[in-house]
Amino acid sequence: MKPFKLSDNIQCAVADVLTQFMFTNTMDDVWKVWDSVFDQYDLCSDPFTDTPCSPKEYSKNKLEYDRQIMIDKFGHCDGLE
Repeated sequence: MKPFKLSDNIQCAVADVLTQFMFTNTMDDVWKVWDSVFDQYDLCSDPFTDTPCSPKEYSKNKLEYDRQIMIDKFGHCDGLE
């Protein structure tokens, strides 16, 4: 994997997250840190994958997710724009 340049802010955020996980001993601790990081960084769960994403990514993906669900259920998509 080719390294890429990150801003100092992003590197600090990543270091903070990894440091929090360093001090987990059980899966319960991992879930507590996971929930804490979600709250601390104001993250959302991607509607397609349930993985962490930004609120901006969530808004875009949620609209597409809802559109696909409507098409699956009703064969067409109206009123989401």
